[in-house]
Amino acid sequence: SREVAKLLHVVGDIERISDHSINLVAVAKYTDPVKAHITKGMLETNGIEAVIFGDGLQQTIGYGAHIFPISIMVKNSDKDIAEKLINEQ
Repeated sequence: SREVAKLLHVVGDIERISDHSINLVAVAKYTDPVKAHITKGMLETNGIEAVIFGDGLQQTIGYGAHIFPISIMVKNSDKDIAEKLINEQ
């Protein structure tokens, strides 16, 4: 069902974060999932691995963009350059 797919998406988000949780930091937060995915793509185009966290939660709940913003997470070692690229966007 659609609800199961949404829940599995949230589980995938959590698993991706837990795989790298020690090394990841948030570099941006969005209420618009499209903007979050555009930023993620821009970072990856520039060689920075990025993870979106919270997109699945918004989809599951069906609301809450302001309560549960979508975070772009990168490795701590990529934080400064990622923030610079985001600010230039």
